[in-house]
Amino acid sequence: MKKIAKNIFATALLFAPFSAFGFETATIINSTTKAWSNDIDEVDKFEDLDFDNRETLTLSAKQPLKNDGSQYIAVEGNVAYKYVNDATGHSDDLTTADLTLLKYTGVFELGDAKSVMNIGRFFVSDYTGLVFAQTSDGAMFQHLENKAQASVYAGWTGLLNAQNVTMLDSTEFSYDRDKLYDFASSYFVGSMSLSFPYVIFNQTLSAECISLFGTDGINGDNSQTWRLYGTVALNGPLASNVFYTAYSTFAKEAEKDMMNLSALMLDFYPGYKDIDIGASFYYATAEKDGKSAFKGITSQTATLSFEEPQYSALLKAGSAFSIKPIPSILAKLGADAVFAYHDEEGKMAPNGNLGYHGFQVFVNASYQIFTDLKANLSFSDFIGKEKMSNKIMGTFGLTLAL
Repeated sequence: MKKIAKNIFATALLFAPFSAFGFETATIINSTTKAWSNDIDEVDKFEDLDFDNRETLTLSAKQPLKNDGSQYIAVEGNVAYKYVNDATGHSDDLTTADLTLLKYTGVFELGDAKSVMNIGRFFVSDYTGLVFAQTSDGAMFQHLENKAQASVYAGWTGLLNAQNVTMLDSTEFSYDRDKLYDFASSYFVGSMSLSFPYVIFNQTLSAECISLFGTDGINGDNSQTWRLYGTVALNGPLASNVFYTAYSTFAKEAEKDMMNLSALMLDFYPGYKDIDIGASFYYATAEKDGKSAFKGITSQTATLSFEEPQYSALLKAGSAFSIKPIPSILAKLGADAVFAYHDEEGKMAPNGNLGYHGFQVFVNASYQIFTDLKANLSFSDFIGKEKMSNKIMGTFGLTLAL
């Protein structure tokens, strides 16, 4: 505990000078506990569950460089303590520190258009949110007009904290899992995107290209690795209260065949209590029919099953319903049917045969107790075709903003 307190104090000192010079500052304390089991019938006491408890202190600051706020510098860092226990009785803990944001932002008006520049460490996401969605060190330039919007990004991942970001590597990557901060797998990531809002019957057409090239970094050499992604997307209204998003991403990796991730999402907004009734469909290719199993850049869990698979070699279709019964509560209920590629033993295998994998249900609720205090509660149950895929899980979290 002394070590934790020391880390928190050191992080606080980092931000202390900002408020003295008029910086906007914020402090967030978060506590989240997850507990789950593969077979709830075998759970007699709390120690029979796998559980993960995390306490996080986040400090942030923002300094405007111009009176109108069009240019500013923002910084955010956190110290986190994680305690993990599995059903076999093994437990472990870890303290990490991270700088999650350090960027300059400038917004420049150009008549009816504007340009936005971000330089430093900040969160970046591709159009799908499933290929590249993580913090990275780099620079982004955006040009925004009514009829067209363009974006260019270039960044490097080798200085990130491997304890807090997980990327899908093509080569073996190892780091010290007990360190406060250890460097992540190193890649150069570049992207270009172009969007035409309301170009066809109020529909928006978008295209994006992402490139990933491995580099010789601090914790390993990825220099033989490369991947290219191309996404075409269309979204817009089908009626005054019905909207859709559709996209298809084709990708190519060194010494691999073409791979694809496609999705379709529909949302219906009745206009009462912020209700959203949605349906979704995802398909990611397997190692079949001359294609490779789809692989993104940032790790993204596709299902709530015990295996926690990526968006690779599977099909998922489902629906969800969300509502705000009162302004301070948001509740969501959803369910998905999952199909995956399996080997003869029923285990997920990218070169196997497509078949039913399982069904999942989930419930989430968030309650804004006070302006500065929020509670989150969620429950999920994955019922697999094979028992090894089963997973029942509950999560509770509290967030306090100071």
